[in-house]
This record gives sequence, structure tokens and C-alpha cells, in this order.
Amino acid sequence: MYTSTLNNLYERTSLPAYFKEWIFFAGSLVALYFIAKLIIWILITLVSKCAKKTKTEYDDKVLKILEKPLLTILLIFSVHISLDFLDFTEPQALIKSKIFFFALTMSIAWVLVRILKTFIDYFIWPRVNETESKFDNQILPLIENFGTYFIWFVALVLALDNAGYNIASLIAGLGLGGLAFALAAKDTLSNIFGGLTIFMDKPFCVKDRIIIENTDGVVKSIGIRSTKVTKLDGRTVTLPNSKFIGNSVENVSSEESRKITLILGLTYATKPEELKEAMDTLKDISSKVYGHEKECVTAFTGFNSYSMDITFIYYIKKEADIFKTQNQTNLLILEEFNKKGFELAFPTQSINITKESPKI
Repeated sequence: MYTSTLNNLYERTSLPAYFKEWIFFAGSLVALYFIAKLIIWILITLVSKCAKKTKTEYDDKVLKILEKPLLTILLIFSVHISLDFLDFTEPQALIKSKIFFFALTMSIAWVLVRILKTFIDYFIWPRVNETESKFDNQILPLIENFGTYFIWFVALVLALDNAGYNIASLIAGLGLGGLAFALAAKDTLSNIFGGLTIFMDKPFCVKDRIIIENTDGVVKSIGIRSTKVTKLDGRTVTLPNSKFIGNSVENVSSEESRKITLILGLTYATKPEELKEAMDTLKDISSKVYGHEKECVTAFTGFNSYSMDITFIYYIKKEADIFKTQNQTNLLILEEFNKKGFELAFPTQSINITKESPKI
């Protein structure tokens, strides 16, 4: 009805054909733009009222993410309708039709990708975060990326097929040019193989703390091409997956407990029974600290140049805070040693001065 009304108005206008075409094209485009905005506003308003009555927030989120794609689709139709006022040759009209189908197909793919991402963020991730396994945290981003790439690939194939390209010939051409492509994209392929290696060997998972070369941090995400690590200073670094193939990776989170070794030097004025009491005191301190494992080692390990050394080895539980446990342990050692009069040694030097009798 809108197009037929404009066509009747177009026929009755007495302007030159060239001016009429562009004036009606511009006027129709502006009018359809505001009509599209009005339709989206009405749709959002009505659906929002219905969405507020439901218990789930999923429909509200879908509504927000679909606003821009739906407006884009309506604008594509607006441009397509408005272009009918311009005089095109048959080949030009065919090209216009193919461009319209291409833009419409990619816009629909955009809608599907957004729906997929919202569905995964709202329904899948909360359930994954509730599980103790880290494997699903690692595999879900790969599934999301695969689904996204698959939607875009199908949309592109449909658009190219409608444009007249022979998809089978294109795929065959990719096979013939595979060697050249592999040489040009060797770094990308290396990163992809690195991602597959991480996925298969599982040297680490998301939320694990790792150390590789000069990077020490917690794994934030593992992608097909790269891995994001949040360093201990809070900064995020993106590492290409190829780096994990040729370099050793230390998985700090895999340790069952953290080994701490202390060397405590007592002065040479300390008696043997006091050394034994000091070692018993260290064992007693270890049993009192919550973060310690049950086993600890104390031994009189050597005579230093200025001290007699006691080696104290204890283990911090995996779930305990390492720095807090060390802080508590060191404070208790200082308190108990001061209370019992054990004197910790520091570098000293004794100088003996002998007074000789004057020679006659």
C-alpha cells in the first residue's frame, strides 16, 4: 500500500524524471527510516511490558540485544524499497537484488549470533560456574566460538551462493591453494595447533595460576588462537598458543601444598638442650597454625661462621592463604623465641688483641 501510494504520487508529479527519481528516493528513505524507528519503539515497548510479567530475565536481555539488529534489518528493507524509485538497468537491478540478499543474510546471522551468546551467558555459564570441574570452563568458550564461526560461515555460503558463485569450485580452489595459504598463515596455524595441544594435554585450565617465561598469573580464558592470563599485578596479557608448544609451563595451582624452608641461626652461646627445645618449639608452632599440613621437619643442619643453623621445613595447605600463613608462622616464631630467650644470630666478628711487653 505504501509503495503503490508513492507510485501514484510519483506519476502525477511534473518534475523532470532525473529530479523526481532522487527526490522520491531520498524522501522515501527518510520516511521509511522514521517508520522503522517507530516500529522498533512500539515493539520494544509492548514486549517490555510482557517481559516484566515473567520471572526470567532472559527475555529482557534478548530484547536489548535484538534492538539494533532488527533496526538494521528494517533499514535494509527501507533502502531496498526506496531504490525502486531509481532507474536501473537489468544487470544493475540484479546486482542490487544480490546486495540486498547479502546484507539481509548477514543481518540475520548477526541476530542469531547475539541470541546464541546471550543464551550461553544466561543459561550455560551460571551452571558451569557452579561445578567444581575446570574442564567445562575451558571447553565452553571453544563451543561458543565454534557456534559463532559456524553461523557466520553458513550465512556467508548462502550469500555467495545467491550471488552466483559456485561454492564447490571455491572449496576446490581452497584445496589447490592450500599450500600457499598454509605458508602465509603459518603463525595462525601454529597458534591453532597450540590451542588444540592445550585442549588435549590439559597442562592447565581456566583459573589455574601458571608461570611461562616472564609471565606469572591466572588463566582468564583459553581460545583457539590465544590464551589470556591475568598477571599478579592485575594486568591482562594475551599469549599466542604457539608459545605453549616450545616452552615449559609451570602450573602453580597443581601443587598439593606449598613447601616453605626457613633457616634459623642461633648464637654459639646456645646450649645443646636449648637447641633441642627450639626445634620442639618449632614443631609445636606448626601444629597450632591452621594452614600447615601435619608433617614438618626440624633439624640441626650445620655450624655456620657466626651461627648454629636449624632448618625448619613446613607445608602450607592448598586451600590456605600462603602469605597469611607465612606471616602468622613467622610472628609466632619470633614471639616464642623471644619468650624463651633463644637468641637469633647475626653476622659478627671477634677480634682478639694481645698486648706485647715492650722490648728493652
